[in-house]
Order: sequence, then C-alpha cells, then structure tokens
Amino acid sequence: MGVVGALLGFNGLCGSVAQGLAGELSDLLGRRKVMLISLVLRSVTVALLAQAISASWSLWPLAAALCVTSFVGNFFDPAARGWVADRMGPGERQRGYGLLRIAVNLGWAVGPAVGGILAGTAFAPMLFATAGICLATAALVRLMLDDDAAARGEESFSWKGILGAAD
Repeated sequence: MGVVGALLGFNGLCGSVAQGLAGELSDLLGRRKVMLISLVLRSVTVALLAQAISASWSLWPLAAALCVTSFVGNFFDPAARGWVADRMGPGERQRGYGLLRIAVNLGWAVGPAVGGILAGTAFAPMLFATAGICLATAALVRLMLDDDAAARGEESFSWKGILGAAD
C-alpha cells in the first residue's frame, strides 16, 4: 500500500505541474486549442490505460500510463478557466465560473456513480467508455466554443512571481 500511496502522490504532482504548463500553453496557443489537445490526448491515454489493464501490464508501466493520463488531462482546467475570463466581462465572470463549477461538480457526482456501476463488470470497458466520452467532449468544444488567438500578455510564468504572491 505504501507503493500505491507514493504512486498516487506522484500522480498528483504530475497533475499539478501540468496545470502550470497548461496556463502558459493556453496563453501561447489559445484556450480552445489547449482544451482540444487535452481532451484528445486524454482520450488516447485513457484508451492506452484500458489496454494496459486488459493486457495485465505490470505495476510500473501501468503507473506510468496513469501519470501520463493525469498529466494531459490536467491541461483542460486552466484553459477552460482562462476561456471564461477572456469571454466574460467582470460582471459576468461570477456567473461563468459558477456554471463551470456546476459542470465540474456534476461530472464528479455522476462520473463516480456510473463508474461504480460499471466497475462491477470490468475496468477496461469502463475506461474505453471514458475515452469515448473525452472524444465526444472534444467534438462539443470544437463545435460550440469560438476559436481564440493566443492571449500572451506582457508577463509570463515565473517562479519568482508565484513565490511573490505569498507575500
């Protein structure tokens, strides 16, 4: 269990690093593009994870696949939050972020419930279904969100800036 805990901790670290990089990439490439890249790569990596489970991969390759899945999946949130900030004026942002939060909470409520039902059968089909849902979501993002240009401002990411925020 200690190894599992360490792997889950490392997985969380991978996700945290990804969110910092995602903010920078969404400034450079555009919010919608980063959301699409994240969803498509998440679909591919979740399908790989499903295949890994089906093929009974050993712990370390399976853990690596999980970390890569977490890494690419965590690119979505900063880009989505940036998209809301770019599209909504100061008076609308509270509503926009509220709707985004409701959608995230709904996903966290429904996803584990459905996953719990499906997990009673087998994990691989559940993960293949998740990969399909990620692709469907990418299609919705592509169709429903307007394209945006890069949003790089005068400032860019710096550790000094992050540490200075604590003052």
